[in-house]
Amino acid sequence: SSLHGHARSSLFNRERGGTPVPAEFMPLRHSYEAMVVAQATRNPFEYERDRLQRRIEKMKDYDKTLPGDVADRFDLMKEGLRRLLASGASTPEEAVSLFARITRLARSGTRLEVETIKVWPDDQPKVRPASEFFVNERIDLLVREAETFRSDYRNEKPRNVFLGLKKSFILGDPGPKIPDNPKAESKGLVLEFETLDCAIVSQLLIVIGCGVVSSLVLAAQNRRTH
Repeated sequence: SSLHGHARSSLFNRERGGTPVPAEFMPLRHSYEAMVVAQATRNPFEYERDRLQRRIEKMKDYDKTLPGDVADRFDLMKEGLRRLLASGASTPEEAVSLFARITRLARSGTRLEVETIKVWPDDQPKVRPASEFFVNERIDLLVREAETFRSDYRNEKPRNVFLGLKKSFILGDPGPKIPDNPKAESKGLVLEFETLDCAIVSQLLIVIGCGVVSSLVLAAQNRRTH
């Protein structure tokens, strides 16, 4: 019964983005996860979109009423994000240049400059949504699904999901998660790191660990031969 229950729990975790324990020590697993997440989050379109979105979120979290100039910039940032999503180009190079220009004007340009950005060139052939040059829909779907599993309110504790954007490390007992009160204090400390950073550290630790083990094995064999 206990074995059956463990198997069911393991299957449930696998279906919801979990990975087998041996996979944690496989360099290829971390390399693949890093490549997929990097493609989904570090391509030129997502990079500029994230820059605008982070700035908007920071302004939204402002405790007090936004001053006049900050409120105006907040509106320009939202308009810049809207124009970024609606931008079109005929070549990847043109798209990258347009992304950077939209972000720059939204962050520091005037209202006239932002509102007059031409985001869809009508005089060029083969124009298509600029994001299509860089966004892979299948990879984007995989990462979005992983994030859905990771942020599922039914998770009693923070979960590390394969292809999720962040990894959680629990120090102490975080206590039960309360869906109706997400800001409830935890008994422990939960640290979150970017998946790409964790993949780099994991790869380095695996390489160093393999080097140390190999050195110990060779040293032991040398002692035996002597």
